Amino acid sequence: MQEFHNELRTGADIQLPSGFSFAGYRGGIKKDKLDTAVIVSQESSNCAAVFTRNKVRAHCVVRNEKLVDRGETVKGIIVNSGNANACTGEEGEGNNERFAAAAAQRIGCKSEQILTASTGVIGVQLPIAEMEHASGSIETGSSGEHFLAAVDAIMTTDTRRKCVSCRFIAGGSSFTITGMAKGSGMIHPNMGTMLGFIVTDAPISAPSLQSSLKLVVDETFNMISVDGDTSTNDMVLLLCPPGDRGRFSCEQERMDFLSSFHSALYDICRYLAVEIARDGEGATKLLRCRVEGASSLQNARTLAKGVIGSSLVKCAFFGEDANWGRIIAAMGYSGADFNQKAVSISFRNFDESRAITLMKRGTPVVFSEEEAKKILSQQEIEIFIGLEEGSASATAWGCDLTYDYVKINGDYRT
Repeated sequence: MQEFHNELRTGADIQLPSGFSFAGYRGGIKKDKLDTAVIVSQESSNCAAVFTRNKVRAHCVVRNEKLVDRGETVKGIIVNSGNANACTGEEGEGNNERFAAAAAQRIGCKSEQILTASTGVIGVQLPIAEMEHASGSIETGSSGEHFLAAVDAIMTTDTRRKCVSCRFIAGGSSFTITGMAKGSGMIHPNMGTMLGFIVTDAPISAPSLQSSLKLVVDETFNMISVDGDTSTNDMVLLLCPPGDRGRFSCEQERMDFLSSFHSALYDICRYLAVEIARDGEGATKLLRCRVEGASSLQNARTLAKGVIGSSLVKCAFFGEDANWGRIIAAMGYSGADFNQKAVSISFRNFDESRAITLMKRGTPVVFSEEEAKKILSQQEIEIFIGLEEGSASATAWGCDLTYDYVKINGDYRT
């Protein structure tokens, strides 16, 4: 397994890039919790974005996608939790515009320079009058406390904060990249419900920024699954100072700079993605499916996602049942091409201190149920699949499916 390239910091040790400020406050949606977050850029920032693939899209997704496609620079992001403002008609569309306009007025920029995000219950109108009133007293700051308040404000059924930062050296200079995310349920490998917001003080051109984000998201956020549902509101937004033009003496220097940034962005997104899987609604175990020896990257990813997304596989791990038949069945309906006679399956701890082989080159292996139980009773378990068909590999992350997941989602609106 590939380790992180950079030293990561979380929680109270978070590092923040220069040029950004943050706030989390009560905007009128939740009775007694923070429900609105703001990220403000001192300069007009370049923005890269990836959005949900769900054909039903919230108003914030539709609006943001248009603005990003137009190449608008961004001065701020405003996010509410507790209300998705999706499937709310013309009134909801207007409320989303008013949400952006209120933030723009407070920050002092055009409303087109404000991106919006919402997460929560679908089909309910925003209490926009209360939200507009609350936005008039926004006070952002660049301290860790301000940042963590913003992290708290975007959470819904999350049980823990998901935020991380790292510093990286490129071109002889030090830069910081910091991210926050929310997500616990409606998580499936098309970005789903999850929101991610990442800021960096590394100056990068908009095309390079978008290219890097798309590649990293495909390898991280699009490789997690909690329950197989893809939300109407998913997005990842990445802000940075404008352009890298004129910074480099040659093309190789620019490429080295972008490579250092890309590895840092990967670390940030991978950490956040795994934390979302770890915090799956009601989850007791973090699962990792590693596929090696596949004939192509697409097949490796499809197999890993197919296994990690199987409800029956998830239930088996909750029950600590070494039912490998559910794994190979999930592989079979995943849509990937593979040779059944080449499949090997093992379970192991993340640190590989314990491992047990269940299938070898398509043939079942007699194994110790007692030894399997020792592995399956752990909170972090890897499903390893070897194929011997090529050199492609992929990793997906997920969690078990528990009684508590049903309880949480059985009365979500109440």
